[in-house]
Amino acid sequence: MTFSEKINDYLDILGCSAKDLSDASLISPAVISRYRNRERIPKYPSEQFNALVDGICVIAKEKNIDLKPNTIKEELLETIGISDINFETFRENFNVLISTLNMNVAELARYIGYDSSYLSKIRSGSRKPQNVSDFISAICKYVSINYFNDNDLKKISYMIDKELPSIDKAENLIKELSYWLSKKDSVEYSSPTESFLNKLDEFDLNEYIKAIHFDTLKVPTIPVTLPKSKSYYGLSGFKDSQIDVIKAIALSKSRNDLYFYSNMSMVEASKDMDFTKKFMFGLAACLKKGIHINIIHDIDRPFKELMLGLEGWLPLYMTGLITPHYLKNNANDLFSHLTCTNGYFSLNGYYATGNINNAVFYMTNKKEEITNYVENTKTIWKKSMPLMDIYNVERKEDFEKLFDESRKIKEDRINIFATLPFYTMSEKLLYKILKRNNVDKDDVDKIITHLKKEKTRIVSLLKDCSFNDEITIFSKDEFENNSISLSLSYMFYDKKIRYTYDEYLEHIEDIKKFAKDNTNYSFKESTRSPFKNINLSIISGNRVIISKENAPSIHFVIYHQKLVDAIEKIETPLKD
Repeated sequence: MTFSEKINDYLDILGCSAKDLSDASLISPAVISRYRNRERIPKYPSEQFNALVDGICVIAKEKNIDLKPNTIKEELLETIGISDINFETFRENFNVLISTLNMNVAELARYIGYDSSYLSKIRSGSRKPQNVSDFISAICKYVSINYFNDNDLKKISYMIDKELPSIDKAENLIKELSYWLSKKDSVEYSSPTESFLNKLDEFDLNEYIKAIHFDTLKVPTIPVTLPKSKSYYGLSGFKDSQIDVIKAIALSKSRNDLYFYSNMSMVEASKDMDFTKKFMFGLAACLKKGIHINIIHDIDRPFKELMLGLEGWLPLYMTGLITPHYLKNNANDLFSHLTCTNGYFSLNGYYATGNINNAVFYMTNKKEEITNYVENTKTIWKKSMPLMDIYNVERKEDFEKLFDESRKIKEDRINIFATLPFYTMSEKLLYKILKRNNVDKDDVDKIITHLKKEKTRIVSLLKDCSFNDEITIFSKDEFENNSISLSLSYMFYDKKIRYTYDEYLEHIEDIKKFAKDNTNYSFKESTRSPFKNINLSIISGNRVIISKENAPSIHFVIYHQKLVDAIEKIETPLKD
């Protein structure tokens, strides 16, 4: 018996209506209706589940029907399938599983007997499988058949936080994966993307520069004294060798580009905060010296570890002096490698994957050796692809070219705003705001020109694709606490130009008018703003532009499909 059937069964036993149950449980009639029509199942444990049990008990007592609270609870839990399943937890973990294994959703759908479009609706939360328990079993069996190999088992092991030996057999994998999908109390693995975006939202480059004294950092010009070559071993060698080579490069006379690639796990090393601080400070010293860093990230690793790695590099990304790449088909999982070189110093190392204690690292500044290392590294770089492009004010012209190029992309757009979409504002309102803020005439002209250009660009795009903007409508008190400003990061204008609340409301009316005048434009109101300082522009299945609104304006354009998909799944709490 399903949950909905059980609720209807109770109504028959009690001889009452859905309205009676709503009144007794204080659960809205609409929710009771969804329970009865298989559209919704309450979470357990939750106040709503307990209220439903209490409501049935109240009516049973009134009608002298012998129904005990524990009996009702147990019977309802049996119909849920897995007693403490939380559909939202399952849904988010299901999406993480698909992302981690880079699963072909169409093939999965065919195997478990679902239509691909319906599977997409389950992933988005707009639909639920009739029997979640059977649905989970089918998924786990599919994984055990198609992903039972060393490389994927490592990813699964990290994802579900279980040692590899515990999933070394197909039946054990099914058991552990089923438990993780259905019974995890809190979702840890849906958070890496949000954690990255939240850190970016909160990050203030000016405060960071002050905190690490980057603005006053003095890089000595006396070359560091190191032997011509040196070998390192094990986990300690992994850390010591990187500190030594970064220090050597920062202190050398060379300002050559630094190339860095590693597919070695950072999990153990990242636990050593002293190593992390020294490593990041060494890289900061290189950047201070004017050395451009070209890094090839290994994205063939558990998603959580990937996002944590990107999060760690975030402060350095903000300088605009780093170019991040990745290798598209980096399928070699037999050995883990690291290489770091600038043409004067070079570090190379390897170990059999999973056995870092037997790692070997070799640092050298012998010219005859470095030549080969540099050429090999540059060859790898040529085979790599941009993970993201980073645009600051120095690359303003390149950023404008990016928008010219993006006009050719006909995919739909989703924009999530910390403030309001600038291109929907009327020139009349903009001029009034600029005048009240005492913006000088030259800047007024530039900002109004920017509005005209943006409005023309968006209206042109709307002929071929749709725009769906997600915005937050603040109450007056919320507005006062959030200090809302014009969104001017696309023109790299770093001065804050604030709204008054009346101007803010007037802009919202402009948005409504813009939606009325442009068929393919729509907007949704969220109950709270997910971010305060960043806007997301998502071109479905193609790229994501993350724009930092607070100074200095900077834009991250992400192309890698795994990251694009993860960000595209970010959900804002929308109003009904």
